[in-house]
Amino acid sequence: MEFSLDSDEGRRFTPPAFGALKVLSGPNMVNAASFINGRASVRTSWQYELEATRIGTFNIGPASITVNGKTVKSNLLEIKVVAARQGKGLPKNANENLFLTSEFDKKTAFPGQQVTWRIKVYTQVSLEGADIVELPDFGGFYSREKRRFNTSIEYQTINKKKYAVKTLHEEALFPQQSGSMRLGPAKVRLLVDQGGAMGAFLGPRAVLMTTEPVGLEVKPLPEPIPQQFSGAVGRYEWTVSVDSAKVTTDDAITVTIQMKGNGDGKRVSAPTLNLPETMEVFAPRIASEEEYETVDQIQHRKIFEYVVLPHEPGAYNLAPQFVFFDPDSMRYRTLSAPALDSLRITAGKNYQPLSAADTAAQTIAFDDQTPETGFTEKLVSWLKSPLFWAIFLIPVAALAFFFYYRNQRPAATVLAGSGEVKKAETQPHAATTVVKSEPAPAPLPVVQEFTFSENHLKQLMASGQTRAFYDEVFKTLKSSIASKTGVSAAQLTSELAIKLLNQRQANPAYIQSVLFIWQTCEQALFAGQPLSAQMESTLGQLKQVV
Repeated sequence: MEFSLDSDEGRRFTPPAFGALKVLSGPNMVNAASFINGRASVRTSWQYELEATRIGTFNIGPASITVNGKTVKSNLLEIKVVAARQGKGLPKNANENLFLTSEFDKKTAFPGQQVTWRIKVYTQVSLEGADIVELPDFGGFYSREKRRFNTSIEYQTINKKKYAVKTLHEEALFPQQSGSMRLGPAKVRLLVDQGGAMGAFLGPRAVLMTTEPVGLEVKPLPEPIPQQFSGAVGRYEWTVSVDSAKVTTDDAITVTIQMKGNGDGKRVSAPTLNLPETMEVFAPRIASEEEYETVDQIQHRKIFEYVVLPHEPGAYNLAPQFVFFDPDSMRYRTLSAPALDSLRITAGKNYQPLSAADTAAQTIAFDDQTPETGFTEKLVSWLKSPLFWAIFLIPVAALAFFFYYRNQRPAATVLAGSGEVKKAETQPHAATTVVKSEPAPAPLPVVQEFTFSENHLKQLMASGQTRAFYDEVFKTLKSSIASKTGVSAAQLTSELAIKLLNQRQANPAYIQSVLFIWQTCEQALFAGQPLSAQMESTLGQLKQVV
């Protein structure tokens, strides 16, 4: 039996009364420490070896310890002692002096919960080494080999024989579905000291041993499952922050959420941001993701970044939530960040009332759009526009130039192929007009051309080539922006693109769509997110932007 304390310094450890369970040894105190990313993690354990004196069901009360001036107690345990059977505790065909076992640290688990599978050697003879020859197939599990585990020798009594017990291998396993799971045997080569004078001369004897298969019952998650359940199963904590508490309606807010837990990180989806309707949020981006090992478990950390666009001024409080299942308490728990500092949104220079903003958001264009007006106002606005006068004056100017040119006779004709100039017939008092040629206007900057094949993108989408689809969308988006700004597509970053578009007074709705497509492509290409369900909507956004 083991009592453990994580990450705190405790004093005055008091064990419970074991009652009908006889203490054979203990407490044996074990300290273990690790350093992850510069942070120390400490675990202190008190271990006992117990033996049952009679059949029955016994309750072991909590142990207690003082931490930071407060008394902390362990959980209650119920022990059921049954009648012993011949050979109980020994695997089939086991040598009474030496045998192997494989075991789970839990009898039951839930999909996504971390369990530990380990190989142990029980021996009454001296061993000089052990090599793992073959591990079972971990099909149905996501597996991670553990390198930090307790390798100290413990002692256990089986059938009134005392064995030295040592853990040889540990694997962190995460069941992927419910049902009865079974792991096959593992093979280990043990080097047994032969003893005596000849043993020193002959060296250790190699013995190949095999563990028995072992099973695990994986239960389905309890119903009803909350609608906002993130998929996380285990123990979790988080931190939430915003990059700025004072912005305008022209700015974007970045909300950062860091998750840390001991469940299957691949099953964890982004937390939910509870935002008012006057705020628009883009799909979250995974800023970083990592797995690391602590004293006894595999932990994972994910950092999500949300880009939020406020459309209306005012004071807002964000209340993100994260729902996970806690196997220890057998219930769903909700992490609610304390109300974040009040966000104060002021009106920006491009601010429009909500009704007008909704209308503008439906039209994505490079130039700013004007609100819809009546027929008379449209006509007056059209008559005042430079485009109307250009259309009206160009034909008039062309007609005047035609008549002018028709009434003029050339003063001289250059004979092709000769340097002679033939005087033209002129009227007696005709004036000679000298036309000076103006220098040719400087050519406009050549912008980068790009191609957009909607059919090709649809083919990639239909064939399920998600990565190729988003790669083509990303190239098309960059080429489109490059053609509008004159900057090489290879030099564009999201920050530079937004800066250039703002300098050219692009429509805010257009900039928002560019940012949304850019972030979606980055998540699919660089964060490894399977965004196949968003391909159709992304293509629609791309068509409007281009």
